[in-house]
Amino acid sequence: TFIRLCSFRGSATQAPRTLEAISSPDCKWRFRASSNDFHKIPGHPIVYWLGEQLLDLFQTYNSFGDVCKARRGLTTWDNLKYLRLWFEVASNRFTPSHTSCDNLVWVPYNKGGPARRWGNNSLLCVWWVNNGAEIRQRGPATGEEWYLSPGITWSGLTSSAVTFRYSQAGFIFDSNKGPMMFPTEKNIYAVLAFLNSSFTYALLNALNPTLSTQNYDIDRLPYIVDDLDTESLTDLAKEAVTLSNEDWNSDETSWEFRRPICINAETIGSSVKMSVFSAIQTSQKWTRRLREIEADIDSMILKSLKLSDVAVDSVPPTAIGIKEGTEEEIVKSLLSYAVGVILGRYSLVIDGLIYAGSGGIDFDFSMYGEFLPDGDGIVPITSFPWFEDDLVIKFEAFVSHCWPIERFEENLQYIAQAIGAKGGEQSSDTIRRYFNSLFFKEHLQRYKGPKYPPRPIYWLFSSGKQRAFQCLVYLHRYNAGTLSRMRTEYVVKLQGKINSRIEQLESDIPSADSTSHRKKLEKELNTLIKQREELITFDEKLRHYADQRIELDLDDGVKVNYGKFGDLLAEVKAITGEKPK
Repeated sequence: TFIRLCSFRGSATQAPRTLEAISSPDCKWRFRASSNDFHKIPGHPIVYWLGEQLLDLFQTYNSFGDVCKARRGLTTWDNLKYLRLWFEVASNRFTPSHTSCDNLVWVPYNKGGPARRWGNNSLLCVWWVNNGAEIRQRGPATGEEWYLSPGITWSGLTSSAVTFRYSQAGFIFDSNKGPMMFPTEKNIYAVLAFLNSSFTYALLNALNPTLSTQNYDIDRLPYIVDDLDTESLTDLAKEAVTLSNEDWNSDETSWEFRRPICINAETIGSSVKMSVFSAIQTSQKWTRRLREIEADIDSMILKSLKLSDVAVDSVPPTAIGIKEGTEEEIVKSLLSYAVGVILGRYSLVIDGLIYAGSGGIDFDFSMYGEFLPDGDGIVPITSFPWFEDDLVIKFEAFVSHCWPIERFEENLQYIAQAIGAKGGEQSSDTIRRYFNSLFFKEHLQRYKGPKYPPRPIYWLFSSGKQRAFQCLVYLHRYNAGTLSRMRTEYVVKLQGKINSRIEQLESDIPSADSTSHRKKLEKELNTLIKQREELITFDEKLRHYADQRIELDLDDGVKVNYGKFGDLLAEVKAITGEKPK
C-alpha cells in the first residue's frame, strides 16, 4: 500500500491526507501495487500509481528505443569557442536549412533551450568549417550520420514538462542538452503529437520524476503510435508546428523573422494602439488554438487505447512556450525593430533580414525604399537633440512614415504611456529618456540565449555616467574607420556645441526674469560643465582607439570583439565577463 503525497507540501496538508488514506481504501491518493508490476518497465521504477492498464502497455508494445532511438550528437569540448548565437556572425557565413555538410561555416545547433513545444526555439549555431575538422580533432563526432536530418528534439532539463519540437533539416545536435530522434518521414508528426501529449507527460513523470529527463527515459516509452489514428495526429501536429513557428518567427531574434506582427497591412493605416491591440489578439489566437489542438490529441490517444477512464496529469499550459505580450512589451519590441530599420538591419519595403554582413561591405541603400537607414551607421543618443540624425528624431520619422501623419501626436503619446511616461513629461521627452537610459539594457536582455550572456548587435558607445555623448553602432556595419568618424563628426562637434551653449547660459543667467528660471538655467549650466569635462576625457580615449583602426572578425563572436574597445562601450563586464581594460 502506497500513499502519494508528492503533490502536497508541509505537514499541515500531508498529515490529514495521510490519515484519510489510511482510513479510506478509496482515497484518491492511496494506491495498492505488487512489486511484480514494477518489472513490466525496463529499469523497474516504483511507479505504483500508474495502474495495471498503463503498466501493461510497456509489455504489449515495443519501446521507442527499438523503433526510433533517442540519439546523442556532437560534443564541442569548448562551447565558448565553437558555439555562437546566430545573430553574432555574418549572415553569409550562417547557413540554415542545409542538407549537406559541404562548404558550411556556421550551422544551426540544437541544444535544449527554453521550454517550448512543437516549433523551433533555437538561437545557436556551431562552427563547422571543413566538416567540423577542428572539433573532430578534440574527439569523435557522435551521431554524425543523422546531422542535418529532420527529426524531433527536446529540452530535457525543465521544471515544467519535457517539450518536444519538430526540427527541420539543417541542424546539428548536441550530445547532452539537445538530443534528437529520427522517426520515419511518414510518422514523424504523429510521433511528435504522441510525445507532446498528456499521456506521455504522465508516463515520463513516472519513469523519471526529476528535473532532468534522460535519453534512456525516452527510449523506455511504449511505441504505440502505429495503433493510433496517425493521419489525424499528423494533421494536428503540423498545424501546431506552424502556429508555434509563426509565434517564434514574429520575434526579431529568429533567423526567419520578417517583421513585427503589429506592423501589417490591416493595421498600418490606423494607429500604433490599434496595431498593438491586433498583435495581442493574434498571439492570444495562437495560444487558444494550440491548446485546442493539444486537447484533441489527448482525447484521441486515450480513446484509441480505450483508456478514456484513466486519469492522467495534464501538461502545464506554460510548456506551450508562446508568450502573450503586454502592451508595454509589444511597444518596446516595436522600438527595437525601429532601431533596426534606422541602422539598416531591416527595411520597411522588404521583409526579413536585409543586412548583416561584415564591415558594411556591400551595404545597398536601394533596398530600403523611401525610408533610408542612417548614412554612417552611427546614431547619437543624447539628452538634447544636438544632431540631425539623433535617434529620437529618426524614430519620430519612422512613426510618421508607418502610420498616418494626422495621428502622429496621438501615436507618440500612446508609445510614451506604454513605456512609462512620468507626470508632466512630453511624449518625446519620455521616448528620449527611454532610449537614453533603458533601451540598451533591454537590448541586452533581448539578444541573449538561455543560460547565455548578452550578445548585443547594436553597441552603445558612451562617454560615461553624465551621458554627454552616447551613440548606437550596428555591429555588422562597423568598420576600421567608424571610430574616426565618430570622433570628427560627432564628439568634436558636440564639444563645440556644448561650449556655445555654456557661453549662452553664462550670459542669460544674470538677466533671468525670475528665481525659478535662473535656477533652471544654473542647473543646466552645471550639467553641461560636467558633461564637457567628461567629453574631453572621452575624446582622448576615442582618439587613442581610432588611431588603431580596430577591425572585427565576426567569427570570434561579440564577447571577443566587444572587449577590444576598453571602456568606450557600455556594460562591458556584463558582455565579456571582465572589467574593461
